[in-house]
Amino acid sequence: AFFYCYFHEGGFSVPTIQAVRTDTAKLIHYYGHDDWTEVFDLAADPYEMKNLANNPAATALRTSLEAEFVKQAKAIDFRIPSFADKEGSKKDREPAVVGDAEMLNAWVLDYRFDKDEGNAVVDASGKANHGKSRGTTLIAGPNGANVRHFNGRSFITVANSPSLNPTGIPWTINVVFKAEKEDGMILSRGGPSHGYCLYLDKGRPTFTVVTRRQVHTIAAKASVVGQWADVTACISAEGHLVLQVGGNEVARSEVSATIKTEPRHDMQIGADRAAKVLEGKDVPDFTGDMERVRLYSGEAP
Repeated sequence: AFFYCYFHEGGFSVPTIQAVRTDTAKLIHYYGHDDWTEVFDLAADPYEMKNLANNPAATALRTSLEAEFVKQAKAIDFRIPSFADKEGSKKDREPAVVGDAEMLNAWVLDYRFDKDEGNAVVDASGKANHGKSRGTTLIAGPNGANVRHFNGRSFITVANSPSLNPTGIPWTINVVFKAEKEDGMILSRGGPSHGYCLYLDKGRPTFTVVTRRQVHTIAAKASVVGQWADVTACISAEGHLVLQVGGNEVARSEVSATIKTEPRHDMQIGADRAAKVLEGKDVPDFTGDMERVRLYSGEAP
């Protein structure tokens, strides 16, 4: 017999798989999905057309394969690494392998643009999550302070860091902006497997979180185009999505949407040009001005 494993990769739909193969049979496990288990009698079914996992007549076969699975896994000291699509409750997780991010209960990114020079975007949070402008320009805002202008082809990139890890914790985004067009990406991080983004859809602020390729979206009902808007999007401690405009709650989802795996791709402000969080939906780059961009590790007070 031999042991087989495949670890989930960001950007691909194949989940983490573990299996054991003998001369005449095969057992396949998908971590966190016991109902997906597969058992095949390869002598009678070489093309694996009939899954016997829940067939009472194959109980002895499954029992022997489970024992072989455990034996082979122990022989190689098998562990699921932190980058893989590991699911299950916190008590089932091995801290050395996978775990939630540290919740700092603090602003971990704070762009005010008042200290910026050229393409250098300065983070005022104290966490040194500085950004780099890709074509945005500094202009005077409504109160005389600097704002960043996005021309529909420009954006800001922010490199990954431990303080920007949203895995398994409440997470808050706050952006003050004035949009010139109805559709545009305000902020994005990650890809179609794990990530989040705040964007405009027909002028309405919209917040999407993707975890294990499951998409959760909430949206405001009114357009904010042509006016200064203060928009906050939050993943709450209960796993709810909450959207506020001007300090007033405008949308909430009761669907649990905690991010399970840290997004690999860098954050982009004003665009989503990496792996694209919204797979199959083409959201253009943002056009307009941004006065402030902030991220809070936890639920912002």
